[in-house]
Amino acid sequence: YDCSSLISTALNKAGFNFNPSSTTFNMRSQLLANNFIEIPINAERHRGDIFLATQYHVVMCTSPTHIVHASINEKGTARATPNSVYTFQ
Repeated sequence: YDCSSLISTALNKAGFNFNPSSTTFNMRSQLLANNFIEIPINAERHRGDIFLATQYHVVMCTSPTHIVHASINEKGTARATPNSVYTFQ
């Protein structure tokens, strides 16, 4: 898995309707179409919140202090500052 396929798969398994070929380029529109809302970057975190750095990386909160993500790049790392956070409404 890369980051977007991991999050898309998790959301599909949770009952959301996500395109299995989602990328960080089109994930924002899919989140909004599935009743997620954008929240302030410094808002309190909840399980299931999505951090999205459009065109770079996406992670999901598993708790207020932990995330899950996947990364495959030439250095084996992913560094991106999220520019938006989404929560399910």
